[in-house]
Amino acid sequence: MSKKATSGNNYYWIDIEDAAETARLLDQDRLITDYLGGLFPDALVLPEEGRVLDIACGSGGWALNVAFDYPNFEVVGIDLSATLIQYARAFARVRELHNITFQVMDVTKSLDFKDASFSFVYTRFLSTCILPEAWNFLMRECKRILDNTGILSLNEVEWPLTNSLAFEKLSALASHALWLAGRSFSPDGHHLGITPMLERFLHNAGYHNIQREVHTLGFLPGTDSYSMCFHNYRLLFKLLQPFLQKMGVITPEEFDALYKQMITDFQSEEFCSLLSLLTVYGEKN
Repeated sequence: MSKKATSGNNYYWIDIEDAAETARLLDQDRLITDYLGGLFPDALVLPEEGRVLDIACGSGGWALNVAFDYPNFEVVGIDLSATLIQYARAFARVRELHNITFQVMDVTKSLDFKDASFSFVYTRFLSTCILPEAWNFLMRECKRILDNTGILSLNEVEWPLTNSLAFEKLSALASHALWLAGRSFSPDGHHLGITPMLERFLHNAGYHNIQREVHTLGFLPGTDSYSMCFHNYRLLFKLLQPFLQKMGVITPEEFDALYKQMITDFQSEEFCSLLSLLTVYGEKN
């Protein structure tokens, strides 16, 4: 079975140039950035100035916020999607941010930056756009471009926990499909398996003083986070439908029944969900 979700070197689950997916990513970016409560790990002591890289930056939400909040920082965002880079550049112009640039770049290849040229490198949900075997190479590339006191921060999630049987079945099918496609670290396809790997990636690449932070977000009806969560997953699973059917884990009829039940469950006053995001970061030396 082909491991490529789209053409070229983009291994994203969904067609990244789909306008609906672009809109979903914009909303998801705002949700995650807002709920983290901070742009950098809580325990991190930041220098007065530095050069920061956001890998697979998408529409640039995190990078743009860093550039705004830390005007002495020089911020660079890279992504394979020219569409998302165009959005990011437009947002930077609107906000009149002159300390940020965005570039189209394939992170599965050698990064087009000089050695020791950044003090902080950030990734968020990188597992959605590169294959498992690309991680170790990228960790080494990040180490190469970090200066001697530089830090790499990895941020990933698994599927949220909910009390919706339909949602749990759909997320389990998505995990299984990704496993069949060679896109999972899970030994059996029962989950994504990415969060337990983060510390291992940094350890294998020789990073030091590796730290972990866990952030959780609950989604309850009537809250702002719930509305954004509902919209995000309603759109996400619809966009995932072609991939799930391609991998043979569900029929169109089975998908429609589960999807409709998931929508009903989300709209119930009894619905609840918990999302956990894991941040793991380490120092070059």
